[in-house]
Amino acid sequence: MTFWGHIKFYSGADKHGLQIGHSMVLVQWQKQNGKLVKVIVYPEEAAQAKPIYPIPWNK
Repeated sequence: MTFWGHIKFYSGADKHGLQIGHSMVLVQWQKQNGKLVKVIVYPEEAAQAKPIYPIPWNK
């Protein structure tokens, strides 16, 4: 686990250290109780809320 999410490196002798897996955490600013808060929306196992898409625009 790193600051940016899960990461995996190849450990075989021929390509030792090659990055072979990486999953990012995606956040989105959402309104909760009238305040903007940053929530994790992906990956599902870490999600705090469902993503809002498309984002509604106030005119």
